[in-house]
Amino acid sequence: MDPENSNGKSIALIVGLGNPGPEYVGTYHNIGRRAVEELVRRRGAASFARVSRITAEATRVDAHTFAYPVVYMNESGPAVRALLDFYKLQPEQLLVVHDDADLPLGEVRIAFGRGDAGHHGIQSVIGALGTEAFHRARIGIRTPAPEGAPRLEAGDFVLKHIAPADEPRFIAAFDEIERALFPAS
Repeated sequence: MDPENSNGKSIALIVGLGNPGPEYVGTYHNIGRRAVEELVRRRGAASFARVSRITAEATRVDAHTFAYPVVYMNESGPAVRALLDFYKLQPEQLLVVHDDADLPLGEVRIAFGRGDAGHHGIQSVIGALGTEAFHRARIGIRTPAPEGAPRLEAGDFVLKHIAPADEPRFIAAFDEIERALFPAS
C-alpha cells in the first residue's frame, strides 16, 4: 500500500470494522476492529472516545485518526461517511480494515478501489460513500478444512471466538498492516 495516493493525499483515517458488544470481542468477525485497537496500542495513543454525534469511537495518532463504528458491521457505512465528513476527508484518504472469510487465516491483502466481494460491512461502506475509491486491508480468517471435509460456510465460524493457536497469525497480520502504514517505523 502506498501511504500517499495518486491524488497526493495520504491515508488519514483508518477504520476497523466489527460488531459492538462484549459477545463479539475476540471473534474472527471483529478482527478489523481488533487490528485498529492493536495499532493504536502499539503507537502509544490515548484511548478511543466517542466522536460527537457519530456512531463511532476514534483517537488521533500523529497525522492519523483511528476509529471503529459502534454499530453492527452490516450498518457501518453511515458511520464511516460521518467520520469522513467530520474530519473533512475524502474517501481516497480512508483505509478500512476488515475480516475476509475467503482468505487463508492471517493473510493480508491491501487494495484500493475494489468491490465488496460479498462482505456486507463493505457493501454498507460503498453504499454510504457512493464509491469504491478507498483502501481496504483484508485479513484472512479461514482455517483450511481438514482433508476430505467440506468447506465451512462463513456463517458457521465468523462469530466464533479466535482459537489461541490462531493468535500468532493475527499478530503477524497486524505487523504487516503496521509496516504498510508506517514504513519508516
